[in-house]
Amino acid sequence: MAGKMLQDVDGKLKPGHDWQMEVTDELSKPLFRLVISARRPR
Repeated sequence: MAGKMLQDVDGKLKPGHDWQMEVTDELSKPLFRLVISARRPR
């Protein structure tokens, strides 16, 4: 699911910004959060 959503982010995520996806259970209780950070290569 995250991979599919990241396809829509392609080209829009700029260095210094993050993309996040929170995964919840059936009661909307957070289970975990995926965080993708954009950084410039060194």
